[in-house]
Amino acid sequence: GINNVTGNNMLFGIVNKKKEEIQSIENKTEAIYEVILSDDTNLKILISIENQEGIKTIQFPNGDILYCNNSKTVGIDYEVEKNEQYNFIIETKEKEEFILEAKDEDPIVLNGENGGYAIIDKYGIKDPKVGIIIQDSPGKSYDYSLDNGNTWSRYQEEVKLEESTTIKVKEKTEYNKITQLISKEVKVELAPNAIGKEAYQEGNSFGMNNNSYYMYISSEAIGREFCWTCAPASIQYGMTAVAEFLNENKENIEFMNENGVQVNSLTDVYGNSHKIEIPVRCSMV
Repeated sequence: GINNVTGNNMLFGIVNKKKEEIQSIENKTEAIYEVILSDDTNLKILISIENQEGIKTIQFPNGDILYCNNSKTVGIDYEVEKNEQYNFIIETKEKEEFILEAKDEDPIVLNGENGGYAIIDKYGIKDPKVGIIIQDSPGKSYDYSLDNGNTWSRYQEEVKLEESTTIKVKEKTEYNKITQLISKEVKVELAPNAIGKEAYQEGNSFGMNNNSYYMYISSEAIGREFCWTCAPASIQYGMTAVAEFLNENKENIEFMNENGVQVNSLTDVYGNSHKIEIPVRCSMV
């Protein structure tokens, strides 16, 4: 369960680390909360409130008042019941009522593009990406940040990430609401059986063991040349490298080798490079 945390456990004026997580507008009070702990019925949260002109007082739902001495940033440890509504009155130049709807939502959906495999298209080889989809419900819109809250963008369409990062998401409202801030670590990684980045980075090579490794091929790349070189180290250790083109069911597709002969695969000749035209109907190599 959650340890008993009440509105009496408060910090103000010293939560500068939360400052970058709030997009402040002059003369406007911004308020968010983060879920620290959760059980079946309760949420332990950290409320962060900011106003650049200073916060005088905060009145809690039970009527208790916190005097904030015109601090620009106030942080409050608080405990709430799930799905309950709480009303706070925040006094700056004037008193305003803010509503906190106690929920532990996660609207962030990760969409692994290409399943963690690099893809050959008409421009070359692209690393795998992870798409971020924010599921907005009727009447809701969201802002997101990819730089720890320093800048925010309105979510409109799937966001594509090429590198691992942490995304922060908060609901955008037009009325006084203490909205939830959600943070999620996003990892952009190659699949275990993907051809590694070293294979298509100049000056590098990709070491293989007795397994099969894959990358995708876009339909835009069909008919273009694919150049493949097996490093001498593979031969040195008694290994043979074989290149194959496969369809979406991983069934072998015939292709034309360098001598104009239809083949099912191409076995390496010591350290040579091979230029192969990418065949129709392939999805992987």
